[in-house]
Amino acid sequence: MKQNTMKKLAKLTSIGLVCVTVLASTPFTYVEAAGTQNTTVLNTQEVASQALQAYLGDSKGHIIQNATAEQLNLAFSPELYYGRSLLTEGGQQAWDYVVQELLAFNPTKNYDNLTALSDGHGRFTINLKKAGITAPESDIKKFNKYLNGSDARMFHIRNWNQEYTKDAAGNVETVTFYIPGVYMGDNAYQNTLMGMEAYVSEVLSVVDPRMTDAQKVAALYKKYTSTMSYAWGGGKEIGNAVGALTNRIAICGGYSFGFQYILMRAGVQSIYMTGDTSEGYHAWNYVKADGQWYFVDSTWGSDRWLLKGQSSLTSHKKRDSFNVMPTLSETDMNLEDTVFSVENYNEKVANETIQTVISKVKDVLNKHADELSEIKHVYMFEPTSLVFEGNEVENAISAEIREAVKGTFTGSLTVDIGNYEKYATVDELLENDLRIGYQASDDTPYYYYQQGQIAEYK
Repeated sequence: MKQNTMKKLAKLTSIGLVCVTVLASTPFTYVEAAGTQNTTVLNTQEVASQALQAYLGDSKGHIIQNATAEQLNLAFSPELYYGRSLLTEGGQQAWDYVVQELLAFNPTKNYDNLTALSDGHGRFTINLKKAGITAPESDIKKFNKYLNGSDARMFHIRNWNQEYTKDAAGNVETVTFYIPGVYMGDNAYQNTLMGMEAYVSEVLSVVDPRMTDAQKVAALYKKYTSTMSYAWGGGKEIGNAVGALTNRIAICGGYSFGFQYILMRAGVQSIYMTGDTSEGYHAWNYVKADGQWYFVDSTWGSDRWLLKGQSSLTSHKKRDSFNVMPTLSETDMNLEDTVFSVENYNEKVANETIQTVISKVKDVLNKHADELSEIKHVYMFEPTSLVFEGNEVENAISAEIREAVKGTFTGSLTVDIGNYEKYATVDELLENDLRIGYQASDDTPYYYYQQGQIAEYK
């Protein structure tokens, strides 16, 4: 990046960009993902030993594909579970422990708290008291409903009111879940999750880590709905995520559970919804994208049912899946904002970065407003070894701007300040002689700012 940026700076002298420079840089962490789908695939073993994650991915936003069984048994980050957010502190502790135990369920562990019933099903009891967790009965009563609505991997527990025991103070000591017979076999639950993974990975391959949540939802929705079929298939669990993500066939329940799981894998909060429509009983999702909740119906497909707000909900009458329901956005998401392109992303990042830097520079200069007459120019450039040596005020401004912009960008950044005309105020100086250059990486465009305008250098 050093050589390329230096060449650009040499050329930019012809348009007056490089007259006085303050430049700072943070460690480069730009994510490569535009070239091929493979750039978003990680070595799954790299994260296999991680504890609770934001989602099955890394800190840069890559999505895990072809995950291992160990990874698929990890809980999602607490903030992705809407049901958890409605519980007390003790209830949330119980939630974390119960989810951990349920996702790791495997009869090969020879549990002493798993009872095989005469009908082939199982009775799985989790001891909260032994784990040092105090949870109120009012929370535990909601667990089955909240778990099923918050994590599509809970297809291996019956959606019944679970049993529990409590002490004299009303705190729950143990909670019991019923496991269907099909998952009472050794590794049956893990094998089912692994069987879903090939199709899940195919759908997740459309995600670019630079996408907004809304862009992720739109891309996943189009891929998912175009590769699924609505069908009744006896014995194929078409009403849950298994049928949808193993066989690509499902009814509305399977469609919605399957899409919810894919969204959660992409780090997007989603819940499972049911209700009534003109076609009868139905299922769909609520999705949180870019800070707002929206309605999505993957079964009915088409953009007509993608990221809709409250004003569009005339055909779906919800039944409350949670005691407190999320508040939908009043208006629909503008679907033009869900279209992702690398070019638009680069421009957006450059604009946001430059606007942030302008604000930081203004703050620094305002601290030195009484010393503007002492400023002629300030120059510092990194990541090269070029060193600017100015007077005391210029050096102070250089250091303060460097500190102010630290951590606000990736790549390289130049900030040019000149006061050859001896402007009397900070606003005049910024308006006429502040110049900024920004590049996120060697393979992204170089943007510059001058006299209120941001443009790509070509």
